[in-house]
Amino acid sequence: MAAEWRADRHVDVDDWRVGLAEDGLRMHAAEVFLASFGGLKIDVRGSGVSCAREPFEPGPLLAAGEGDRFIDWGAVTGKSLFPVGEFGDGRLFLAISGISPDDVAPA
Repeated sequence: MAAEWRADRHVDVDDWRVGLAEDGLRMHAAEVFLASFGGLKIDVRGSGVSCAREPFEPGPLLAAGEGDRFIDWGAVTGKSLFPVGEFGDGRLFLAISGISPDDVAPA
């Protein structure tokens, strides 16, 4: 992955957290992924083993205004979903499921 990534890469995720909170979405497991890969553009193309390789862009604000989709999909799957970017030149959204301690009601 030659997209300016390195093992010690760390980007601030606060703008993404605040920006998507307005859509009703709470960041959880996505924080670790986005701190490492957020903002990169991975332009891979060509044949693959079971499907073609497609470009993707980790950036949750690419899904700004689509919070209702992630909330609805989360309700259907029983998971808390948070957008992490786009796939296939913007044809599809990418999301991570997971929960944080803040998503769990106190006992």
